Amino acid sequence: MFTHWTIFVCIVVPSLAIPDSARKDLRILSYSGPLDEEIVKSKFSEVNSLEIRLSNITSFSKDVLRKFKKMESLAIHFSNIQNEDGVFENCCPKLTSLEIRNWTDFMPQDLKGIGTVPLKTLEILDQDIPVLTYDMFENTELKELKLIRDNIQTIHPLAFKNLIKLQYLLLSGNKLKKFPKEALSSLRNLTTLELVSNGLESLDSDDLPELPSLKKIIITNEKLKELNFTGVEKKAPSLVDIYLIGNVGVDVYGTSDRHIIHNLV
Repeated sequence: MFTHWTIFVCIVVPSLAIPDSARKDLRILSYSGPLDEEIVKSKFSEVNSLEIRLSNITSFSKDVLRKFKKMESLAIHFSNIQNEDGVFENCCPKLTSLEIRNWTDFMPQDLKGIGTVPLKTLEILDQDIPVLTYDMFENTELKELKLIRDNIQTIHPLAFKNLIKLQYLLLSGNKLKKFPKEALSSLRNLTTLELVSNGLESLDSDDLPELPSLKKIIITNEKLKELNFTGVEKKAPSLVDIYLIGNVGVDVYGTSDRHIIHNLV
């Protein structure tokens, strides 16, 4: 996703020269200070992708973020970001991909305003989000959502209500136990549902809402003892592939000839 150029930004080296070709794909590594054009020697309006890694950004404001008019992807990894409320609101008109991993002191409200950005892919890893609230995701253009090791225990029934174009949902390494039927009911265009190590103890066709576009379910390392899909054709008429990975000893019932069961250890 990002260029091979690595930018070591430091306030004591203000004359750092960055080749023109590197400015479109900007990587900020091990830096402490404000996100500032002069310091990083880059014209933000020309940046296509930005990665912030192992850094302490002391000022991450709406005004600065709005300078990234061409930015298509943003990744924040293992960093502390001191941002103002609603920092994403009406910023970055071309931003389609956002990845957040180990954003220190991240709170769900840090995504306030993200619904005004035309995101298509959102990935949140290793954050502490026990509850997915009803107003957390507002991106009507979002097609892929990956929530990995985020300590999710509860999903509000309306958490995904605005994700009308979502095609792929991954819930991995969380603490759900119960299948979030109500929350998934609005995902009419979902084609792939992947569940990995969430502690789910049961799953059958009654747990599924109507998902008319669902073609594939991937279930990996859950605590299921059986999978009863009797009558699943009524809930997911397009379902074909059911992947069971690492679910040792699980019994599968109720599938028809049109379903392909992939048992992978």
